Amino acid sequence: MTSLKILITGAYSTGKSTLIAVVSKSLESSGIPVFVLSDSSREINFPLNREQGHDTTLWLLSWQISKERLSKSLGASYRVVFCDRGVPDILAHDLEARRRGQELQSEIALQAALNWCCSYDLSFLSTIDETIPVQEDGVRVADPSYRRLMGEFAAQTAAYLTTCQTLPLALEDRVTFVRSRILSALGYSEGA
Repeated sequence: MTSLKILITGAYSTGKSTLIAVVSKSLESSGIPVFVLSDSSREINFPLNREQGHDTTLWLLSWQISKERLSKSLGASYRVVFCDRGVPDILAHDLEARRRGQELQSEIALQAALNWCCSYDLSFLSTIDETIPVQEDGVRVADPSYRRLMGEFAAQTAAYLTTCQTLPLALEDRVTFVRSRILSALGYSEGA
């Protein structure tokens, strides 16, 4: 049995982690084991966001791809592996870094990242709900215009994915939307 690798991508503070937590709980209550790969940017001590440069991008891509490769070995234990952010999110930040002349300098790494974007079984784009402010946590940039910019870059990098579906804004609708697509991909009916 192999696991289904699912990406939730998009700008920061758009409800990705919340969605993953709620859908994971729902799936697990239906007897479907879930594993969540955390956001790699929270596992490093490199400059992020407006200070992210070549070294950070290269490290994040290497770490994220390594974590996702290792997750394949979890297939016997977990039916669903969620990637809370992933390679497209790192590439979105690289687009922002490009504006500052700090983009990824390795064509080989960039090509590997673009190729990796085809490895997700399902992917969903989380868009910004302007009525929900940025949840400040010491990592996120509180500036709403920066979040909007990152939302634009996230939408651009979502185009690298084989298929990416845009999520509805309301959490309840998102949960229903994602859960139904996961169950369908696993061959279950919605009653599962």
